Amino acid sequence: MPDCLADGRVSVGTFVPCGGENSHKSEAEWFEGQLMIRDHTMGQLVALFWPGKRVGDVFFLTTSTSSGTRPDSPAIQFWDSSRISL
Repeated sequence: MPDCLADGRVSVGTFVPCGGENSHKSEAEWFEGQLMIRDHTMGQLVALFWPGKRVGDVFFLTTSTSSGTRPDSPAIQFWDSSRISL
């Protein structure tokens, strides 16, 4: 059966690393890892992308392979104006 990707979601945003130009990859990897382990952050994403669904209904096609570098005062500002400090 063909997959029409009706359940897939894509988001584009601005990523501002605190460690300068060369820290993009490492800091992005840290955020990716946080999304995998923090229930509250995942809950917020699921509520925004798939209203009415639970975190357990969503799975990632890829997994984090690096722990990255924690930025100073990490936070995620969502498009609905909510903000999570990590």
